[in-house]
Amino acid sequence: MDTKDIHGKIALTFSEQKLNDLCTDHIPGFEADRYTVVAVRVYAGKEFIVTVFAQDKLNDDDMHHVKKFKIETLSHKEFYNYVDGYNFTLIDDSVHIDGMAVSNK
Repeated sequence: MDTKDIHGKIALTFSEQKLNDLCTDHIPGFEADRYTVVAVRVYAGKEFIVTVFAQDKLNDDDMHHVKKFKIETLSHKEFYNYVDGYNFTLIDDSVHIDGMAVSNK
């Protein structure tokens, strides 16, 4: 079977409370008072994995040292209960979105 990859960016909106709830509900020992979430990676394929990268608030140097937490016990439906909204556009690499002439006919 042939496959086609399309690429893009996705923006997820979480309230700070929901993001902290996601972490405290699914990462044993996660302390929202200690960590600030700086990145979230979502993989959905043969398995569903949410990886949270969090910076320790106690680390005051200029380096962005983060701790990685993997959540593998969550379904994609349950994950979206923590998300307030999302927006994304995916496009074939052979087409440039800024060069498209879009018509609504």
